[in-house]
Amino acid sequence: TMRQTKKKLSSPEASGSAPTAAPKALPKAAQAQAPESAEPIRSTSQLARELGLSRWTISRVINGHPGIHPDTVERVRAAMEKHRFSPNPLAQGLRHGRTNLIGICAPGIEDYFLGPKLELLREALSIRGFQVMIGITGSHPEPEATTLDHFRRLCVAGVILFASRLSLGHAALSKFREAEIPLVMVDPLAARHPHSLGIDRARASQELMAHLLGLGHRHFITVCMANAGLYTRTRLNAISAALEKAGLPPERHLLHLTRDECEDHYEAGYESAAAMAELLKGDAPDRPTAILAMNDRIAIGMMEGLRQRGYALPRDCSIAGYDNMEHTAYISPRLTTIDPGAAELMARAASQLLAAMKPGSRQPRPIAIKPRLIIRETTAAPPEKRSTGR
Repeated sequence: TMRQTKKKLSSPEASGSAPTAAPKALPKAAQAQAPESAEPIRSTSQLARELGLSRWTISRVINGHPGIHPDTVERVRAAMEKHRFSPNPLAQGLRHGRTNLIGICAPGIEDYFLGPKLELLREALSIRGFQVMIGITGSHPEPEATTLDHFRRLCVAGVILFASRLSLGHAALSKFREAEIPLVMVDPLAARHPHSLGIDRARASQELMAHLLGLGHRHFITVCMANAGLYTRTRLNAISAALEKAGLPPERHLLHLTRDECEDHYEAGYESAAAMAELLKGDAPDRPTAILAMNDRIAIGMMEGLRQRGYALPRDCSIAGYDNMEHTAYISPRLTTIDPGAAELMARAASQLLAAMKPGSRQPRPIAIKPRLIIRETTAAPPEKRSTGR
């Protein structure tokens, strides 16, 4: 019979498959508690079909627009939670022409001590609801232009460039102006942009030289500065100008300890100490009495190298660094240095970008952050001044 045929076909023996246990029916209580199927929903279109609503309504609920009935709002939110649906902020931004992303273009995390500065910038922007995306360029114009183009295609809300090597007329920057995406340059290496900020390094060197000249120093030596980049050349020019103003020709009163490669780490200062020790020998009237290090790390390396050779600072020679790294206040002797104002620089960069993002914002002028001279224990009167009491 038909009933028998169906029974035979459905039996394990007839199908050739291994016998399986028949599923047990759930108790009624368990059936009542069993959740409904809640497959993840991937788009607002799917969610709209699930609820029988329009995409327009779903979008307005997600974006918090008024005018939607509270019951509908609750229904949409419950469905979003049930189906584990979270709208893609990047996709939303691409549709609307802007995201909540801020692009940061940097030569490298270690370059220019950018690590702590980037963290300060991230904090300043995140409390305003923005996410940070960092692009590393390796200090080359081509990767910088490529990174900017990538940010533009992602419809970022704005961009901050560190140590940019692009000219103002570069195509990558022109496209940003055409797209009306705000852009702020921090310490540009090529050209000043209307939205640019930088550290007044010349002022920092002038203040340091005024301090050392006031102590009685007349012969100076720089360490790892002579063959460095634009930022350091700015400091060197200010040092030379301060000597000339004091009636001291730089060619007779300023020496330079250099290395084949421009390095800015502890080892560079430590290894330069041998040459410095040779210059300190004897009582030559033109021997340097004040060391101007490119940064704190070089200064600390130099201090240790001289200490191991029997020299004490500032008894035998004064030394000053640059950057005001945190531990410079806790070494012995505590290092005189320059605080370039990184925290203020990052706060101003963030506020300038946010201001530029507002409709109808005015064109700002470039901002120069004023560094601070931090006088500690490694600078004092030169030995001859102390010995004669002058």
